[in-house]
Amino acid sequence: MIRYARSHNKQTADIWTMFFLMLFPLSSLLGQAIECDKDAPMSRGASWSPDGRYIVFDSNRDRKQEIYIMKADGSDVKRLTFTDKKNYLPTISPNGKQILFMSYSDTLQAVYTMNIDGSDLRRITDTRHKYGDPAWSPDGKRIVVHSNRDSEAEEIYTLKPDGADLKRLTNNEAVDFVPRWSPDGKWIAFNSLRDGNREIYIMRPDGSEQTNITKDPLSNMVHNWSPDSKYIIFYAFAIKSSQLANKGVEKSLRMPLVRQTAELYVVDIETGQRIQLTHDFYWDQSPVFSPDGKKILFESCRSGNRETYVMNRDGSGITRLTFSDN
Repeated sequence: MIRYARSHNKQTADIWTMFFLMLFPLSSLLGQAIECDKDAPMSRGASWSPDGRYIVFDSNRDRKQEIYIMKADGSDVKRLTFTDKKNYLPTISPNGKQILFMSYSDTLQAVYTMNIDGSDLRRITDTRHKYGDPAWSPDGKRIVVHSNRDSEAEEIYTLKPDGADLKRLTNNEAVDFVPRWSPDGKWIAFNSLRDGNREIYIMRPDGSEQTNITKDPLSNMVHNWSPDSKYIIFYAFAIKSSQLANKGVEKSLRMPLVRQTAELYVVDIETGQRIQLTHDFYWDQSPVFSPDGKKILFESCRSGNRETYVMNRDGSGITRLTFSDN
């Protein structure tokens, strides 16, 4: 049974947040957070190999969005794909032999697999519908994706790595997307808009027991699980006061009253209790635990362009790994 604990203080804070946003539109209050330079090279969508020795990611450092692999310390970067499409969000299979990723073109949004060295590239989804955000099951026998193949709204499906035996798990009028399988194989986490905003849900691999575990008026974006399957690490958009950041700063250089940022959190799937990991004015997104649970990969705009960083599980020791503009 999934339980969700919510304190009286949290409820009060939520009420005041919503009341504030009703009185003051974001467009009139939000300044530019320290956001990514959209025209600069970027590296994003990083994930670990099962043994923790390698990291795969996508980057446009060569003027095309392609898949790369590097050692866990950021060295020995190698490009794996050379296509006419935009390739995103690579993940390495549990046996460490294959890479799963999504690919875009003007007419296609599909899921592909390839060997860890970039060979044997194969499209595993059809060309008539959109498929995205693929992830492996912990035993490598199935893949979970979202697709619009049966409705206008994106829904969650699983299929075999060769594209066979497609099974639909969610069925509602809202969008369900970004599915992620838990390491113990018992749950699939995903984002849903069924409550009017982005919430994090979990369900059984057969689609049963769909449960909202965030229940937050602001947007929450699932990204991955802790190795023990007890926590989900995610990022959430927050409205943050600039009062402290402006202290002692020349008036002409001060930030606006409030601004929107993206911060990293973990949430306990049993209690709903969350812990905030980053506390700054940067856009921190797409966090992923290392296989041993001691490190976290994430992407951030703290350097001006979107790059891949690593930090300790408690949010300390932030280190930049990629340098796309070099």
